[in-house]
Amino acid sequence: MVEHLLLTGSEGFIGSHLFDLLDGDGHYEVRQFVGDITREEDVVRNLRGIDTVANLAALTYLPTSWS
Repeated sequence: MVEHLLLTGSEGFIGSHLFDLLDGDGHYEVRQFVGDITREEDVVRNLRGIDTVANLAALTYLPTSWS
């Protein structure tokens, strides 16, 4: 059985490598998050049909994340 995995942060350094690794292994159907992770509508839409989430989305500028 193929597991449906949602990957956030797939355009970052680690996320892009994880996407490449998991997408072709045959165990996962990997979907990349589309939208804004801070918008509830985008999160709900992306979670339809998903079994597992790998959350690698982050702010790269630390002072912004502290506020």
